[in-house]
Parts: sequence; structure tokens; C-alpha cells
Amino acid sequence: MRNLCEIMQEKGIKQRVKILKILTKGNFVSGQYIADACNISRIAVWKHINHLISKGVKIKTHPNKGYEFISFGNRLIPEIIRLYLGPEKFVKEIVYFDEVDSTNNVAKKILKEGSLIVAEQQKKGKGRSGKIWKSEKYKDILFSLIISPYLPYYYLPIFNIIGALSVALALNKSFKGVKAKVKWPNDVLINGKKISGVLVELFAEVDLIEKLIIGIGVDINSKPKLSNATSLITILKDEKLDRAKLLVQIISELNKLYEMAKRNNLKQIQKIWNKNSLDYKRKVKIVQNGNIITGLSQGIDNCGNLIIRKGRKEISVYPTSSLKII
Repeated sequence: MRNLCEIMQEKGIKQRVKILKILTKGNFVSGQYIADACNISRIAVWKHINHLISKGVKIKTHPNKGYEFISFGNRLIPEIIRLYLGPEKFVKEIVYFDEVDSTNNVAKKILKEGSLIVAEQQKKGKGRSGKIWKSEKYKDILFSLIISPYLPYYYLPIFNIIGALSVALALNKSFKGVKAKVKWPNDVLINGKKISGVLVELFAEVDLIEKLIIGIGVDINSKPKLSNATSLITILKDEKLDRAKLLVQIISELNKLYEMAKRNNLKQIQKIWNKNSLDYKRKVKIVQNGNIITGLSQGIDNCGNLIIRKGRKEISVYPTSSLKII
């Protein structure tokens, strides 16, 4: 059950989304017009406008003319995300943090289906195998989404696939010539350099996946120091990259792929992965349980495990280690 505070917060977000819809239509809008349109008082309008301004939204005020929208600013606040999301129901609530240890850690405390946890910065962000994911404030995309698949446990690897694919597809649809590729099991690369990673954590009920957290980080406006990493701004050289629009596009792709998984349309996910895979039909090396496995990648199976051909033999590899293209 949602408590009163959560209900009031969600109500406030909905009111501010309405106000943003009105303001973004252009020119000055009077406080009285907004109040009448939203069925609230002018004092409430003033409070909502000030809240948006405090969160970085640029709104110009004039005593005789009212309010004028300038820009959304550079933060991923719930109001902007919800405005871009529109009427879709995949995301039921948005929880925003200026700074947090890890969005996945917050998600573990919430565990409500459809909760989207967004942070401007993570102090203890992590990837697979405990690797640290560093981020700069107000520059990248860092979020976790909670879903309730109620699918068999052996479906787990497909959610690494879905997470990485959602980013790659969103990047390729949003920016021409980017050519983002996925690398098994959960990396997204551009020009051979990593731009995004996925961390999936689950809570099982007997043999079913009851709750699943998909954590995703994408380097947008930061400039990674590692030689094998890159960011969107490094590639596009564009200072005006809209993080909110890209985040919503990622959510949209994630939703489509998730629906495919729930409908057991795993063959379609498999085809999409192999089409966008950097390692498909290439020679690869994997270290698993102390054993080195080399061979020709055959892409993924229906559940997201990697298939490696070694001579006439095919080996199925569970995503417990990273892959290296050789």
C-alpha cells in the first residue's frame, strides 16, 4: 500500500507535468490561466513553478505577463521524464535522487513493480563482478527499473540481453551514424569502446523470478578516463544532448523487449541480438570456473546464454564471466 506522502508526491508531479505542458506551448502564460487549467489556486501554481525552478528548469517570471518557459535545464527530474513518457503505463512511479550510493541498492528497498529509480550521481555504482561504475553529476544516465516477470529462473540471462539491447537500439534510433553494438553478456560499445553496462539482480520465489532489478548506466556527457571507454559527447561532440529524451527512448525499447520475453517470443529477441552483436560469428575467449573456452561465437540461445562452436562441438556458456574477442 502506498502511504499518504507517496500519494501527495505523485499528485504534485502530475500537477507540475500539466504546468510544463502549458508552459512549453510558448510565450508568457498568466498564473491565473495555469490555475484555471489545472484547477488549483494561484498560490499552488507559484509553489509548483518555484519547485521546478529549484530543480533546474529555466522559467522566466514577469509581474505583468506571467511565466515563460526557457528550457528544461540539465536534470532528469520526474516531471520531465513523465512529460516525455506520455500515457504509457510501464513506469508506474519515478523516484529521483540528486545523489545516491547505487540506484540498485535503492531499488532493493522499494521492490515495487514499475518503479523507476533515477540518480544524477552514484557514489558506489557497480557493474558485473563488483566492478565500479564511476559517474559525474548531472552528466550521465543512471537508473534502475523494477519488474515482476514471474518467469522461470532459467530466463534470467535474457534480461542482461534485454538491458543491453534497449540501450543500443535507443542510441541507434536517436542518433544517426552512432552504430552502437552489444557485446555478450551485457555491454554496449561504440567504435569498440564501452559506453554502457547493465547489472541485473533478482529476487526469486521458488523457481520463478518474482522481482527483477535492471540497473543501467550510460556515459552521455562525461569523459571517461579509461582507454576502453567512451561517451556520447566524445563521439558526437554535441554539448546539447538531451538525457531525458534518450532515457525515455531506452525505457520504450526495454518495454518492447520485455513484452516479447513475457509472450515467450525469445526467438525474436535472439534475432535482434545477433543482428546488433559485435561478437557474433567472431572468434572469442571466455574464462569460466578457471577454464578457458575459445571458439567461434554463434550468438545467443533462446535464454541469452552464449553458444560457442569449438570444432564440431557447440558449448552453451552461462553469463558468469566476460567475453573477449580475439
